[in-house]
Amino acid sequence: MMQDSQTINVDTEVLGGVETAHVPDGAAGTVPTGGLSGRRILFVMPSIPLQGMERATIQIMRILIGQGAEVLCVTERTYGDKVRAEVERLGARCIAIDCHVKLELAKNPRTMGRMFWHWARFALALRRTIREFRPTHIHITNISFFIYSFPAIWRTKSPVVFRLSNPPVAGLPRMKQAAWNWIWRRCVPAACDVLVCNSQFALAQLRARGVDFPNVVLLNNCLPERSVDGPSDIPPIRSDRFNIVYLGRIQPKKGCELLVDAAIRMLDEGLQVDVVLAGEYQWQNPFAEALIARVARAGCAEHIRFLGEVQDVFGLLDACDLHVHASLTESFSNAVLEAKSRGVPSVAFPCTSLPEQITHLQDGYLCSDSSSDALYEGIRFFVDHPEERRAAGHAARRSLERYSVERAARAWVQLYQEV
Repeated sequence: MMQDSQTINVDTEVLGGVETAHVPDGAAGTVPTGGLSGRRILFVMPSIPLQGMERATIQIMRILIGQGAEVLCVTERTYGDKVRAEVERLGARCIAIDCHVKLELAKNPRTMGRMFWHWARFALALRRTIREFRPTHIHITNISFFIYSFPAIWRTKSPVVFRLSNPPVAGLPRMKQAAWNWIWRRCVPAACDVLVCNSQFALAQLRARGVDFPNVVLLNNCLPERSVDGPSDIPPIRSDRFNIVYLGRIQPKKGCELLVDAAIRMLDEGLQVDVVLAGEYQWQNPFAEALIARVARAGCAEHIRFLGEVQDVFGLLDACDLHVHASLTESFSNAVLEAKSRGVPSVAFPCTSLPEQITHLQDGYLCSDSSSDALYEGIRFFVDHPEERRAAGHAARRSLERYSVERAARAWVQLYQEV
């Protein structure tokens, strides 16, 4: 680890006391090649579903490998097959370690003992991996994975880069919140050299938890690449109806129920709208099962469809008129970037990081509040104003330049050259 607190120079400009990754206009296409030759970077990402955080991390891997870095990724042994497949597609290696047990305080001694046993096994396996791979850097992708990794990375000689995929958790019961705050304030600064936030919102949440970290870099996500194996997997989309698409896992915190509320209301009013929800809903997800059953009871299953995971996301966006992102907690939305890339405006709530990505009535619509009524109003605006929707789609595509792969590549290369 670095012993001295210092500012990380990654071609940055200071923004509110924080280093902000910056690439000058006109320089986006001038990323040097081979700038990370000799770097050996260990990624700790044992995720089970392949969602936004995982795709953003895989895009970072792609950038670093393209610059000559050697990457080894730690994945989950039992359920990490999808992550492993994507990582190996890049030409990187994977090593699988069991880490599917959730680390949390429990009253049952047997449950706590089992948790500590799994924690110790993972930490020992990771320490052995570090000793054998001898990484020049370690890249942590999630606070849960940080906790799993802490015994192995604390006092390691390799610099640790911790990229916040999501902001610090808030609103927990008093004891749990105190435990989480202690981890952020004490453990993270003790083990990590650089903290990378992907939005101003994530940074603000970090500061709200009282985290005083000396080396923080603000670096937005870029548009993740997607591959489609074989023919397109999107279902038929009726061109005679107004088609709305949602991209993401079917979860309460993603606002899926609020979108369904607004959609049922529009269908009851006789509007010619269809809604497709593309995202994983089968992995231990009773919420999704209940929501699908509710749609069926309302007689709307023909017009509100749950597609599951879709590979051809860009093809699906091309077939739709509007993207809805009703997330209630979001550090940074890759789905909004994907919609922008296809010229599809987004309707979103005015919370979390979404106001940083969407300009109201220019390249999308920010609702007045985080409710189904406000979501209904946002969708109706574009249903009722097709010219404004087309103009917002053009503006959305133009705004994507701020999140180009070239800009992100320059920033990540410079960060890993300096740390």
